[in-house]
Amino acid sequence: ARVGDQLAALHATPVPAPQTTNVETLRAQVHQACALLALVEPAWRPLLARLAGRLDAGAAALAGEPVVTLHGDLHPRNILVDGEQYAFIDLDSVHAGPAVIDLGAWVADTLYRAVLDGLPAPRVAASWRAFLAAYARASGQAADASLLAWSTAHDLLCKRACRCVANLKPGRFAAVPQLLAWADAIACAGSVDAALAPALEAA
Repeated sequence: ARVGDQLAALHATPVPAPQTTNVETLRAQVHQACALLALVEPAWRPLLARLAGRLDAGAAALAGEPVVTLHGDLHPRNILVDGEQYAFIDLDSVHAGPAVIDLGAWVADTLYRAVLDGLPAPRVAASWRAFLAAYARASGQAADASLLAWSTAHDLLCKRACRCVANLKPGRFAAVPQLLAWADAIACAGSVDAALAPALEAA
């Protein structure tokens, strides 16, 4: 929840002449990620093609979203905690774009960490819900469910899955199939909660 509050403040902070992420840039990231992953494991190609199609079609909905100051690489390792004080670090990726890009990145990283730690989705759902609720209170703007789903799926593919094939740490490569499966399910359902509903209900 504190991170959600802090992110709302960052989003409302003007930055001189930041680079802006547009729809075409986001689409290009999808196709670059899919091309890389298909080279690494050809068996993933059918899923990647389906996921790319869904993300490509859904990207247009972001065009009308207000532009804010984005962190650009939001995850817990980029937050410095000193007692009750929280501060964002690693700000070299700051740019302008729709707020939902950072929100989806946080949800995606939560799912990513769940995969690495062998945790089911219900164990981490409360965390991202508290984050989103706090952000909505502080910013006065709740995330649209379909745009959040798009952003989460985009981040799972373009950042988390791609980093898993580039990062040689143990367990990273083995996480890719689950990350891609979640990205595909979320992009198809148009809602993070709807895509993960069977797992959440089972808990």
